[in-house]
Amino acid sequence: MNTMRPGASVMRPNPLHITFKNPNWPANFITPENVLEYFCNSDNAFYDKGSCNENVRMQNISRPLEECLLSMTGIQYVLWSAQPPLYVICKHRRNNMQNVTPLAYYYIINGTVYQAPDVYTFVQSRLLGAVEPLKNAFDQVVQYSRYNVAKGYYWQFDKKPVVKKEEEKPEEEQPLQARSTHFQKTRTHMLMQNLFEMFPAGNALTISDPPEKSEPMTTEEKPETNGDAATQPAEGTAPPPSTSAAKSK
Repeated sequence: MNTMRPGASVMRPNPLHITFKNPNWPANFITPENVLEYFCNSDNAFYDKGSCNENVRMQNISRPLEECLLSMTGIQYVLWSAQPPLYVICKHRRNNMQNVTPLAYYYIINGTVYQAPDVYTFVQSRLLGAVEPLKNAFDQVVQYSRYNVAKGYYWQFDKKPVVKKEEEKPEEEQPLQARSTHFQKTRTHMLMQNLFEMFPAGNALTISDPPEKSEPMTTEEKPETNGDAATQPAEGTAPPPSTSAAKSK
């Protein structure tokens, strides 16, 4: 059991990281006349239940709210600016009818309540955002700076500065392996094994090939040739010389 020591400080959340929105109140129903009623909600973390606004609401005073707050002293919430859908609520401490001390500002946009940052937080955030780029710029410039006894300090932009290599990125998973999970792989293997057991390969039916169709024989009629016609020379050609004439020559 966690026990807190007496006098121990409780860490409160940063009010700049807190928001409030009433889900039962549509944002388009908020008007300059009822925006304070929307803000003064008991569930709102920015609303002080000990404020003058709560006292006026509990007493159910029929007079206008601004008139009642002028005659009271303490913490009050008033409408500072209204530009729908943006409304600005000011939290101040009223010391008398003429003197007030601002404590915080809240803005409501589209039904969500935020606390406006103070000047110190705003400047600090901007400075922290500018320090890192300035540091990187100085680190780059220092690499070009040179010093010589005769010349003194000078700049040399001939060589490019050494840039640190980025850390090697881990190898990305192959897309084919990433498409299936371990459950899908093991489940598919089990289903395939059951199918092979139910229908073994030995009982597979063999399908015989259909008989080939015999093509009809095509008989081509060849013209009859006569032996005498083959030996006779064609018209217009000289007969071959006889063998006796060739021998005499």
